[in-house]
This record gives sequence, C-alpha cells and structure tokens, in this order.
Amino acid sequence: MLGLESDRADLVILDANPLDDISHTRRIDSVVVAGRHIDRAELARLLAEVEKAATASEPPPGPVPVHARC
Repeated sequence: MLGLESDRADLVILDANPLDDISHTRRIDSVVVAGRHIDRAELARLLAEVEKAATASEPPPGPVPVHARC
C-alpha cells in the first residue's frame, strides 16, 4: 500500500473454493510470485524440472544429522 518492498505479496489462484472443501487448496490454477504470473502449464514445467534435478542428485554420505530431520 505504501509502495514499500515489504508490501508485495505472492498469490495462489485456485480453481475451486477451499471454503467448500479444504482439499481444494491443492487445486492450484496459477500463482503470482514477485509480480510474475505463472500459469498451470509453467508450474507443471517447473515442477518437472525440480523433480528431475532431485532424482539426478546424490544424497550426502553418512547419516542425516538430527537437526536436519525436522
């Protein structure tokens, strides 16, 4: 409202009313992040890239520290 950087907000646009059913919060149509609108097709592409990168990465050697399990 005041034109400050902290005034910016991200937005999730759903394709169903979460007041009717809370599971509708998973029905994401698009999002606005830092003023950029990302539609469903772009979200799917980005998620596929992240999944591919996660699958290709090697887990760190040794046990996971207790503080990292939270």
